[in-house]
Amino acid sequence: MPPLPNSDAPQPIRDVLDSIETQFQLTDERLRDITAHFVKMYQVGLQHGHEPMAMIPTFVTGVPDGTETGTFMAVDLGGTNFRVCEVQLEGNHKFSLKQKKFKVTDELKTGPAVDLFGERAIRCRVTLVGY
Repeated sequence: MPPLPNSDAPQPIRDVLDSIETQFQLTDERLRDITAHFVKMYQVGLQHGHEPMAMIPTFVTGVPDGTETGTFMAVDLGGTNFRVCEVQLEGNHKFSLKQKKFKVTDELKTGPAVDLFGERAIRCRVTLVGY
């Protein structure tokens, strides 16, 4: 591994930086263990709704090949933002995209689900058909 740019730093600082660097070094075996743990957590998260890695299953059964046509909507609700996209697939690997991004407030994150999803529905309507 090439030396860090701290080679001119005093020895105590180099020792601290070296200590921090070693904490980020993983053996292949440790990386495999971490990967196996994530896979297990994903599997548990798909089976039970109140797990640290809870997930909603997807029912996507194929992947696009570029010949698709039509108008489609995509939504993404993350921890900070909500995105609404209108995608016009024109075939021949061509598309156009309209999208809007909205902040998800702390009030919506911690309040009743009906408020969160009601607001998401309004944002979808505003994006796709206007006010």
